[in-house]
Amino acid sequence: MRYQFFSNTTYFVTYKTCNNGSYYFSDEEKDIILSKLLEARSKFIPGLKAFAILSNHYHLLIENVDSRAAQKFFQLLNGGSSFIINKDKNSKFNYWGIQDRINWPVKTEGKFFQFLAYVVANPWRHGLVREISDLKGYRYCNYDQVCEDYGEAFIQDLILNRIKKDDE
Repeated sequence: MRYQFFSNTTYFVTYKTCNNGSYYFSDEEKDIILSKLLEARSKFIPGLKAFAILSNHYHLLIENVDSRAAQKFFQLLNGGSSFIINKDKNSKFNYWGIQDRINWPVKTEGKFFQFLAYVVANPWRHGLVREISDLKGYRYCNYDQVCEDYGEAFIQDLILNRIKKDDE
């Protein structure tokens, strides 16, 4: 099966643009991806805990999804966004390649919070916002929702602790 996910499991997912992330999306194209992501979440994966859409990839943290729902979710997100972007450009380009997807099961609560921090901090790590506090204004990430769910001080501490570990 193309998408292998097991129920009652949380996954960290990264999807790069095809050819190992060589295509970079404009903000208008990221708006299309965000729209399809929100539509796909409401239809297939209500357990989407965190997301960040960047210039040449996106990250997700999803809970309790089965393979069939995942297949439909990614078809709507990747296929739907590619269809609209191609229609606007009058082209037939495959922006997402299955070989450019990574999904890891998250097996502990500690790892869950490490991945949560990684996902929501990614726009800052890539220089798309200047400060961690600027993540509130980055529309291609659900930092605000994550802070509402877990507390902003807690999330900021997670991010800073994650960065310390990365720098060591």
